[in-house]
Amino acid sequence: MLILTRRVGETIYIGDSICLTVYDKLCYHVMLGVLAPPSVPLIVNGVKMRGAALGDGTSFYLLTLLSQDR
Repeated sequence: MLILTRRVGETIYIGDSICLTVYDKLCYHVMLGVLAPPSVPLIVNGVKMRGAALGDGTSFYLLTLLSQDR
């Protein structure tokens, strides 16, 4: 597992085709935006997510992740 720290507005690139951006951070959750080709499945907690299709052929996912620490 790789753990990275990013601030709101910062982006992580995975290879040439996947882009992960931090959109919002509040006390116990973080909102992430993921851009990926449709051929790359996004699976969160065992559930395959379905992204919104964009005009350039990529899929956009908007995720809100809750922290385990309270």
